[in-house]
Amino acid sequence: MAAMGDAIQAVEFDLVGPPVKPVAAAAPLYRLRVEHRLREANAAVFIAEQAGAPIGYVLGRIEEEGDPFVDEDFSRHALIEDLYVAAAFRGRGVGRALIDAFASAMSAKGATWLRIVSKSKNRTAIDTYLACGFEAYETSFARRLR
Repeated sequence: MAAMGDAIQAVEFDLVGPPVKPVAAAAPLYRLRVEHRLREANAAVFIAEQAGAPIGYVLGRIEEEGDPFVDEDFSRHALIEDLYVAAAFRGRGVGRALIDAFASAMSAKGATWLRIVSKSKNRTAIDTYLACGFEAYETSFARRLR
């Protein structure tokens, strides 16, 4: 899973560049975050394999946002933090299968909504999410000040 974590960091850096950290700087931090997340009761990870080798994964958790302006069940939602499928296996339904497995697990934990975010330049991911039934909810913008 470490190699796939490095790969997701590389994809994000290649798409966005700074302020995203390069893989060498991000990888150790990412591994710590994954280890921390996996100790949480409301977290889950699913790994897709072919012939015993990992080809993709999904990682996420139940998030308690506490937004008083949305319905409570939307404020307490399942969040996919990372979804990665190795390039050679994209377009074969692996991502959809991982999303569906995660959605089932989070539904069993009481979540009624599933959310996911993407870098705005990651059109492949965005198209996948739309094809899986997600709808755009918020858009975030960034502007460098100095």
